[in-house]
Amino acid sequence: MKRIALLILTLTASFLSSVSLAAAEDSIAVSFAVATSETGPLPTPPPPVESAIAPASPSAVSTSAVSFALPEATTPRSEAPPVEVAVNFTDDAALFEGGSESIVARTVGHAEGTRSANGGKNPSYYGHVDPGNGVWNRGTFSYQFGNSENLSPEEADRRQLEKVKGHFDRAVAPKADQLGLNLSLEEKLNAIDLANQAPLAVTENGGFVERLAEAKREKKLDADKATLEARVWSFWDSRKGGWDAPGLRAYDDISKEESIRRDQDRRMQAISDALREYRQEQSPPPSSEQKPEQKPEQKPERKPEQKQVVELPVDRLISQNVPQNFP
Repeated sequence: MKRIALLILTLTASFLSSVSLAAAEDSIAVSFAVATSETGPLPTPPPPVESAIAPASPSAVSTSAVSFALPEATTPRSEAPPVEVAVNFTDDAALFEGGSESIVARTVGHAEGTRSANGGKNPSYYGHVDPGNGVWNRGTFSYQFGNSENLSPEEADRRQLEKVKGHFDRAVAPKADQLGLNLSLEEKLNAIDLANQAPLAVTENGGFVERLAEAKREKKLDADKATLEARVWSFWDSRKGGWDAPGLRAYDDISKEESIRRDQDRRMQAISDALREYRQEQSPPPSSEQKPEQKPEQKPERKPEQKQVVELPVDRLISQNVPQNFP
């Protein structure tokens, strides 16, 4: 009987345990259900939104790449370089290269008063009245033959530069070769200036080149003195037996010869000043003098000080960084 009773109790306990477990599961299910009803169903994710930007075409990509290019450097742009002027004057043609910026234009222009020594253009470059004959002049060379055409100063320079080059090529150079004269740069420029001022003083027989040979060989003058003498006496007309310089009016207190001499000396000085400025511009900047390499002074070697090593006990070595007032 005891075994039967024990079996009944065991079955009863198992049944009660199953009921309790079922009730608990129902309770959990209910609680979940309540929670779900309060919050509502989870929202479904929205469909993916298509991008409003269409894929870039190759050309669009190229444009985008340009838009992200770095800005250009802000280095100031230099002005257009001036007309290059020749620096090698062994060839006579080089004297005229560069037009209004040639060495001929700059030196003759300074003698005329239309250009400054450094090549700048004075107000008279753009037009002035000739003090000799009252005709309107324009340009570097005081050109006075284009008034009816109202030439620009630049065009006047071109025409007169061509004209004086012709005088040099057909008169000055051949005469110098014939007389065995090796003209210096200064002598060539003075001859060209004289051809601009008074062409007959160069082209006629007994002109500048012949007078230069006479001044050097017979009068034994050299350099500037010979050039000045040749310039002055190129105005002498042997056929008339007098001075032929109508554009140079003699002053009351000096003779015609002295008037011519002063004018020619002034023009020579102007050419010299302009040529000096030109040479300074063309010469390279002076380099600093290279001093002989000096060997540094050899100081006697200093031997490292021999510090006396003091052997300390281990406890002193450990405490050597401790402040001295440490107890």
